[in-house]
Amino acid sequence: MWINPATNMPSFSELWNSRERVLLCMYGGALIGIVTWASSYALWLKQGCKVFLPWVSDFGGGQSAAIFKYGMTLTASLLLPSWFDYCRATKSSLRDAGRRWRMLHQAMPYLGAWCSASIIGVALNPQHVRFAAHMASAGGIFNGGVLFVFVAGLLEHRRGLPVCRMLAGAFLALLALILLTLFTSAFLLDGRAMVQPSMKLMREDFVSYCQGKPGTVHSSGIFGVAAACEWVLLGTLVGIACMKLREELHDWNPKHLSVPISVCGVQSPFVSPPEVFAVPERDLQVVPSEAPRKRKSQSRAADEIAELMSLGM
Repeated sequence: MWINPATNMPSFSELWNSRERVLLCMYGGALIGIVTWASSYALWLKQGCKVFLPWVSDFGGGQSAAIFKYGMTLTASLLLPSWFDYCRATKSSLRDAGRRWRMLHQAMPYLGAWCSASIIGVALNPQHVRFAAHMASAGGIFNGGVLFVFVAGLLEHRRGLPVCRMLAGAFLALLALILLTLFTSAFLLDGRAMVQPSMKLMREDFVSYCQGKPGTVHSSGIFGVAAACEWVLLGTLVGIACMKLREELHDWNPKHLSVPISVCGVQSPFVSPPEVFAVPERDLQVVPSEAPRKRKSQSRAADEIAELMSLGM
């Protein structure tokens, strides 16, 4: 372990490349996200809002505004390093793959970072305050999440791992995205004029908005069905992401890297001490040394020469 002589404490790079940091980012981000989502829905119901069904974006208003804003921002921020940890932990399994597979693998952390940035965009730009920025961020979550799942499934196939769960989750997410688009489009055919007045009502009288008063978007049944598709889509993406991160990172030790720290196309600013570049024991191939065999052969030859000389004398 590297010790900072000035403070007699472990260096920042040592702390960053520790299992504790990896687990904190992964489990901490997932736990805070789940608690934030559940707490926001509980506060939605507490205000007497319609049970079926709020859009996740609706949690950015009313009593849940603060917990949704800070909870989702913290969730996305904690998970950001996990996307790069995932890439580092799985790179050794693709060392013998072709260049295109490696490039696809290098895109994984950036897809994850795209999703994290989009989550922060949704949290910091409530739909009733900055509608355009909010919708652009929501689209980043939907499209980036589905793309992340499909790429992860392809890489699982290349690594020789079972892909049935990944493919099932990917197609479920894609189906939910298609249905979400269809039901939203169906609502907008007749209800487009309700959107802007609903956003104004959300700012001025949130309870009337969330209870689905006549003339608001939540008074439409189709709007609720579209929200249910969003829940299925996000739930599927979150479930697959959490499953994959746990499978690859739960037992992974970042100090046992079989590749340099500049992995996934990124030179890490958190340079680790030399011992972290050690190759894991399972990746070592023991090659028997030739030296003992040569020494034994030379010793036998010397004995034979001595014996011949004694006979000649």
